[in-house]
Amino acid sequence: MMKIYTVGKNDDVILNELDFAKIEMPIISTDNEIHDFVETNFFHLDFNALIITVKKADTTTMFRLALHIRLTEKLWEKRLCSILFISTESLGTILRDAGIYGHILATKGCRFEQLKSIEIIGKAIEKVEPLTPDDFKVSFLKQISIQPDETIGRHSIANQWGALILDKVANTKVLDSNRELLDTQKKLYFKYVSALNFDYSKLNKPQKQLIDLEQFNKSITIDSKGYKILLIDDEAEKGWQNVLEKVFKNNTKFDTISEKIKDFDGFSSNSKTIIENEEYDLYLIDLRLNGIDEEGVIEPRDFSGTKILKKIKEINKGNQVIIFTASNKAWNLKALLDLEQGADGYYIKESPEYNFPLNFSKENYSNFQNEVRKCLKLNYLRKIFDISKKCNDFINVDKPNRSIYYKSFYERSEASLEIAFELLKKSANDLKYLNLAYLTYFQILEDYVGQHENFRFDYNSGNAYVNSNVLVINGNTKEWQLKFIKKGIEKYDYFEVGTEINDKNWSSLSQISFALIFKFNKNNAYLQNWGKLNYLRNTKAGHGGDKGFVTIPEIKELLEIVELFLTNP
Repeated sequence: MMKIYTVGKNDDVILNELDFAKIEMPIISTDNEIHDFVETNFFHLDFNALIITVKKADTTTMFRLALHIRLTEKLWEKRLCSILFISTESLGTILRDAGIYGHILATKGCRFEQLKSIEIIGKAIEKVEPLTPDDFKVSFLKQISIQPDETIGRHSIANQWGALILDKVANTKVLDSNRELLDTQKKLYFKYVSALNFDYSKLNKPQKQLIDLEQFNKSITIDSKGYKILLIDDEAEKGWQNVLEKVFKNNTKFDTISEKIKDFDGFSSNSKTIIENEEYDLYLIDLRLNGIDEEGVIEPRDFSGTKILKKIKEINKGNQVIIFTASNKAWNLKALLDLEQGADGYYIKESPEYNFPLNFSKENYSNFQNEVRKCLKLNYLRKIFDISKKCNDFINVDKPNRSIYYKSFYERSEASLEIAFELLKKSANDLKYLNLAYLTYFQILEDYVGQHENFRFDYNSGNAYVNSNVLVINGNTKEWQLKFIKKGIEKYDYFEVGTEINDKNWSSLSQISFALIFKFNKNNAYLQNWGKLNYLRNTKAGHGGDKGFVTIPEIKELLEIVELFLTNP
């Protein structure tokens, strides 16, 4: 049985002549107004057919009304109703005035009838076959064409949708009161692309939300207490700032730069100062920071976000950066990671134009959580890079003053510093790379004392010298200027200040100990710690992980000695 309502403007004569229940439409025109009107006036009504009266002056509005009815999720199965448009104007006139919204007449469940007599209306509505859940997408959605506001663009819509998805999977609920996002969801284009992602086979089942995601008892947040995070997104206010501030737990310093730019020079002076001078444990950068002007860009290296990524990596290669991108193409994502100044991770901003299933949304967020944890674990790389840069800067200044052999040592050292840094980047996923990096740094120290200018051993006399002139081993008397301590309480060998008769062959332990005392004036505690570091090289680091792995603090201690050796003439 048909349950029919007529819909029209309150001054429409035809509306008042029809003998059906009436819904009077006030003078409204914007998407927000039409959406609110539909939800308020149609939700509680019981109907399966609508007759919409159309006057020439209101043609566009009435056709948009019909589209809103079809696309309003809250109406549920009522969206499938039969719709009959009636007007005293001809079909040609109506289609011309309706523009792109007239496409709805080509869809199943809709019909136009030019009004010649009131009596034909009842028979006309009976001829309109309603939609079914099974053919809603094919017979309606794919037959219409709704474009975004050209002043907003797909990028902005995707930003809002993506923030909404993240809010749902993380269950932060901070966007439930975001006025701008709530208004955006009323836009016809947003409702259209949202509908493309909806499973209409569920229309005959209990109602669910537009974004059909599982709900959790509590927010799924990321433990980032004590860390500093910077979000760079030209549309951070589209919900990303709010939801990300909630995703990262309290006691996180979360800052935001929201400026539309095409490259680093486009930032305000204040933003440039923040990026160049502030230190953050993690940077979250949107790939497209130039809004609608960037929708034609294809190559990953040409995007504004990639340019900012490059700048941040130039400031400090150890800065950890996760790129936010609406692209889910594998080659684009790989390119972002493989660039010379590549990202350390990525998060896919889900777009309503792609039908991402629930599992993808959950896995996408889970991957983001893992990427963040990895990046926060590697935040120490900033310090590693600072030390490496200091060493390289000194090498480049000092190299002209050195012999050809020492210059070769410098070149090997520069290469080793780079190799060790790359190994440390991999250590977040495999601890064996900590050991490999440790061995690489250790090799620099061994190489250092192997240089004749730093440590000289006269094989004929058995004498050893630091700086080529400080006698530390007398080959004739077998007297050493350091005292060897064999496996003390700490369970490792080391040297301390003193003299003893020692016929022991020299090694990295003794050579570097001599350099620390007689060139750099270190004390016994420093020598003992060096003994520990030497012990780690011969145990954990030198056995591929069979005896465990060195730690980040231990690597930093070793690198401190590398810095001492490489930055002093």
